[in-house]
Amino acid sequence: MAYEVIDEDLKVEACEVGDLTLSQIESFLRLRGDGEKIEILTLFSRQDGTIVLNKNHPGYKDFKDFTLSYLQLEDSEREKLDQLEGIKEAAAVIDRAIEQRRDAAVLDILQHSRSGGVPYNTLQKIFKKYDCGPIGLCQIFTYGVIEGKRAERAKRKAGNE
Repeated sequence: MAYEVIDEDLKVEACEVGDLTLSQIESFLRLRGDGEKIEILTLFSRQDGTIVLNKNHPGYKDFKDFTLSYLQLEDSEREKLDQLEGIKEAAAVIDRAIEQRRDAAVLDILQHSRSGGVPYNTLQKIFKKYDCGPIGLCQIFTYGVIEGKRAERAKRKAGNE
């Protein structure tokens, strides 16, 4: 696949329909429904959050400008633009890509840290108490913050003595 890098920092690329794999084309057409042509695809996001624009789309230049501008906006500014009819779908794809990027950044941070000293069964009990859901994860996070504060206080106290 010959993807052209439009903006490396914003993770925006472009390709032609001919650069897509058969499975990508089938997937896009399945999402769109019967009778649609792949050329109407404006943009899509890859799993890493990279946004790929379709160079064969008649509005390619406009979507390119919109995408580059949209990615540089604050969340609150983006929410206002999401209401505009002509760009709802493109904005939704870009918003999902932004979420993918944020999730990847969090996972990257977690990859470099470890839950040192916290017994696994303690984490498991907290998680189970809240039915393995998001609240349980928030409680585990809160527990980590509390333990971190305790560790910092202990360091300061040891430094003062």
